[in-house]
Amino acid sequence: MSTSPPNSTPQGPPGSFTMVFIAVFALTILCLLGSFWLTTHDQSPAIANLNDKLLSVFTLGCGAIIGLLGGKHLA
Repeated sequence: MSTSPPNSTPQGPPGSFTMVFIAVFALTILCLLGSFWLTTHDQSPAIANLNDKLLSVFTLGCGAIIGLLGGKHLA
């Protein structure tokens, strides 16, 4: 027989949430810094396209951080 409550969610190894959170946070910050760095250079179409992609990943990273924190609060 299982001793866990029927509505419990499976938990990963201790510290797995922290590792995922740090990875998402680092990627988000790196994309923001890369975007700022690209704005200091001449804006060719390729650089402008890369800057748009970095800002998109930054936006997704912010949403992921909010989701991770909200999910951690609910669990």
